[in-house]
Amino acid sequence: MVETADKGKINFITDMIYQRANEHDYKIHEKLREANEQRGLKPEKLYTDSSYISGVEINNYRKRNQELMGYVQLDSSKKDEDFKIDNFDIDPVKLEATCPAGKVSANTSVNKNGDINIYFSRSVCKECRLFERCVGTNTKQIKRRLHLQPDYKHIRERRVEQKTEAFKKEMSVRAQVEGTISEAVRFLGLRSAKYKGEDGHRHQFYLTGAALNVKRLMKAMVNGRDIVKPATS
Repeated sequence: MVETADKGKINFITDMIYQRANEHDYKIHEKLREANEQRGLKPEKLYTDSSYISGVEINNYRKRNQELMGYVQLDSSKKDEDFKIDNFDIDPVKLEATCPAGKVSANTSVNKNGDINIYFSRSVCKECRLFERCVGTNTKQIKRRLHLQPDYKHIRERRVEQKTEAFKKEMSVRAQVEGTISEAVRFLGLRSAKYKGEDGHRHQFYLTGAALNVKRLMKAMVNGRDIVKPATS
């Protein structure tokens, strides 16, 4: 569900993008950009949750002079806090990494999806006094490996930025869509499919978005709110 986020104005649904449950959320951005272009919309910022955030998409929006706002997931690896990926010095050009102990990685591989794997030398890791804190006590692990997504530098930058009070305050605007989703689910029947087949699901989805807009339009009219800003010459 996509809606405008103009403070102090009536906000409307601009898009309802349907996709299957097994499709990853971040792949929805191309559909969103195409829809916005068709409608002549180019918002300066887009606010979303962490499942829609990736370094690649942050970079894609910046190429269009837009900013994709949202929290990125923290490093969830079971490593000592001092040896999580963000504490490694990573060269994005050479694709090399220097660990907190000052050791430089040995080799790098990039898979077909652009994911980067940086490996440290087995002999260097084995002799390091910090082996257990960095690599771990799992006997199957004999050296440290860093797995990075494409455009990882944007993820690293966002992890620093999202800790600031300014970022947290700005992200509060995204909360309004949770109310919209709740309204659609609890009062407009979006919790369950009303029609058979994928086409039926899609039509229900679109009609729900239209119903939300009609409700907001009628409420604005009843309350005497300005809906369309007068054109200026």
